[in-house]
Amino acid sequence: MRRARASTGSSLLEVTIALLLLASVTVAVLGAQLAMRAAAADSAARATALGFVDSWAELAGAGGTTMVDWERASTVLVDPRFKQTTRDGLAHVELRWSRGSTASPQDTTCEPAVSTAVRAPRTCVSLAFSGGGER
Repeated sequence: MRRARASTGSSLLEVTIALLLLASVTVAVLGAQLAMRAAAADSAARATALGFVDSWAELAGAGGTTMVDWERASTVLVDPRFKQTTRDGLAHVELRWSRGSTASPQDTTCEPAVSTAVRAPRTCVSLAFSGGGER
């Protein structure tokens, strides 16, 4: 008669490898979900900022004075700072905000960097419009 092969420990090794693969895929999926969550929060903040800048430009284009305290009105953005400049009949409004607990250095312009090693979302929005009144 033929003897049966003894495969002691091979199924335990297969199960261990399968569990390691499953754990690594789970970690990768969780990392992707966290990145998507951060991207969604950044795009929501940018959409809110664009709404505020557009409202600012509409009110400034109408030429009237407003009693809106824009820094207090933007409760979604952390530490919002508005700046308006007018030159040669064209106005430019810029809104900057912080990213919560992470203190990132602020650039002097809202233009995206040409090359960056790490994708860091911009924390400013700017809009040019036909200058009405000064604020």
